[in-house]
Amino acid sequence: MTSDSDLSFDDHPPAGRPTGPVRAPGLGFLTARLTRQIVWRLASKTTDYGVMPAQFPVLRMVYRLQTSTQAELARLCDIEQPSMAATLNRMEKSGLIRRVVDEGDGRRRLVSLTPHGEEMLHRMTRDAHDVYDEAVEGLSDSEIEQFLALCVRMADNLERLRYGRDQEAGGGATEPMGSTPFA
Repeated sequence: MTSDSDLSFDDHPPAGRPTGPVRAPGLGFLTARLTRQIVWRLASKTTDYGVMPAQFPVLRMVYRLQTSTQAELARLCDIEQPSMAATLNRMEKSGLIRRVVDEGDGRRRLVSLTPHGEEMLHRMTRDAHDVYDEAVEGLSDSEIEQFLALCVRMADNLERLRYGRDQEAGGGATEPMGSTPFA
């Protein structure tokens, strides 16, 4: 049987990391918890009109680009191709997007928002801003800005390792979507 102390970093902190109160062994758990709560709250507001939180970044990106491809959306939203395909299939069946064959390359299908998709994006954006306001209740503007800046830096650090690119020179997945989840 595993005890809580076996799962702690307290006895064996990562090399080169502080052993005092400033360390981040729970970083993944805390960010996952925050994400789950944001997704749950947003879903509680949007499910009644048939849109799921996972569709929000796709709606935003298609709106921003006007037309796109599945591959481009997968890359810009940092979603694996099979997951993006399934998401786009659901969105098309729900009338949020349309896909048409690219006249310049018959192998590609171009994705664009339908009027219904644009309406749902605007509703979802309002709901997302409400969730954001609820999440940051009691925090100062300075605390919010610092938190978001730190999240971007940590994401950039990990993306640099994942993709082998210099975030300072051109930005990563955080750039296309903006530095805040509801921007």
